[in-house]
Amino acid sequence: ADTNVYAISSHYVLSKKNKSIFPVKSIRMTTIILMIITTFIALLFTNIVDVSIIAGGISLTLSFPIIYLLLNGENSKRFVGSTTGGLIGLVGGIAIFGIEPIIAITVIAGGILGLLWNFKSKKKKDFSP
Repeated sequence: ADTNVYAISSHYVLSKKNKSIFPVKSIRMTTIILMIITTFIALLFTNIVDVSIIAGGISLTLSFPIIYLLLNGENSKRFVGSTTGGLIGLVGGIAIFGIEPIIAITVIAGGILGLLWNFKSKKKKDFSP
């Protein structure tokens, strides 16, 4: 975990948007903040299997929207709908089954339903002749 925290901190500080005069001090400060956040998450989720299942569910949440984008999907509402459906599937699966691998099915189902959902937008009437 310490290698990942250092890599994330140094990447954040050395990115173009976050140029610093003293990058070493900034990396140290970012590492300390990120370690506090990581410690809190580790205390919240003490079982590594639960963390892996939730991380897998979150990555599945974005699988269908990303595939849609890679296939030249142009409707941004479908992307948002699929992401929202996947998140609802994740939360619903955890509420129904607990943190179990079966929640992958609810996440996939939610992502597909959100992708296939037909959003109707109200068009303004054109009053031009």
